[in-house]
Amino acid sequence: MMKSASRFFRPGWLFLMALAPFLATGPVAHAQNACQDQCLASYDSCSLNCLGGNFYGCDETCQNTLDSCLAICPTCPTTRTYTQLSILSTQLNPFQEGCFNTRSNNTQPKAFDHYTILTRKQTFQETTACNGTKSTVLIGDTTSSSNCWDRPFFDRACKLGATPGRFGSATPECPF
Repeated sequence: MMKSASRFFRPGWLFLMALAPFLATGPVAHAQNACQDQCLASYDSCSLNCLGGNFYGCDETCQNTLDSCLAICPTCPTTRTYTQLSILSTQLNPFQEGCFNTRSNNTQPKAFDHYTILTRKQTFQETTACNGTKSTVLIGDTTSSSNCWDRPFFDRACKLGATPGRFGSATPECPF
């Protein structure tokens, strides 16, 4: 005995057919679409096994399998959060000079210039839609001031009487 024509229009299919015009074709959605295609192919194969027989719960089993399969497909949009650090200003403090043994030269200490730097830390959230378009939103913005040491372009000897320190984490190197 042949099953009714409604067997060919499963609830899952109706949902996906309604979504079809909106399915993305961008690079981000490629993996998602491939996964959905594989789920639907498995569903079709399962459904064909139900035709012609009167298997109790066959339709329900196929639908549950489809739902489980679609649930593990990658989803979009995707988001990522990243931070951007910018130097807003640098100020040389001409009356402060450091005398340090560098990592590479422990025998002859060198003079270092002292700077105050103003930095800006911005945190962004980037969302990539299924079609590959991106939108970015600023979610954090702070400025801070810190001190650092930098070797001058031309090496200078330390001032007479200066006691050399050890260059390291307590004496941060400038990021420029």
